[in-house]
Amino acid sequence: MLEGHYSSALCHLCNISYRLGANVPFSSRNKVLGENPQVLRSIAKVRDNLEVVGEKLSQSSYYLGRPLNMDPKAERFLDDKDANAMLTRNYRKPFVVPETV
Repeated sequence: MLEGHYSSALCHLCNISYRLGANVPFSSRNKVLGENPQVLRSIAKVRDNLEVVGEKLSQSSYYLGRPLNMDPKAERFLDDKDANAMLTRNYRKPFVVPETV
């Protein structure tokens, strides 16, 4: 049960990042991606595949989620009110989730 909770939580957190993201042009290297070799290789593979099929990268973009920092003890994002607003929603009765579970 706990594994399912962690797995679902990770999916929800990634979805929040995605929903707050933006289109980024392929023509420029995004600083947000940093210097992580695995990330850079993955982006290079996508770029290579798109070039092989004739995609004009100078006219193309991809969607990149917003970087988020989380306080795991508080279960809140640090300094991001938009992201924190997406952690919950207004529920209709009788399906209201209590503030503390």
